[in-house]
Amino acid sequence: MKKNILPLIVALSITLTINSQNKRENMSTTASTKIDKKVDSLLGIMTLKEKIGQMNQYNGFWDVTGPSSKGGDATKKHEHIKAGLVG
Repeated sequence: MKKNILPLIVALSITLTINSQNKRENMSTTASTKIDKKVDSLLGIMTLKEKIGQMNQYNGFWDVTGPSSKGGDATKKHEHIKAGLVG
């Protein structure tokens, strides 16, 4: 009797493992597709100026790491962030 149970347990374990892997792959593909759609939608809404602004960053000392926004006026940092001119 014990000899017949071991192959059954092994087969069942393999089947469950394969089934759970397939479910995870399907879930990650679906999540990835949703994220891609959201990103494409957001990029479609953003203006070119906003997209370029996202390439600019301020470091810890509030120095801009890219081209300065609006003619180099870096005194309005918070306004630049709110306007989407800084990522």
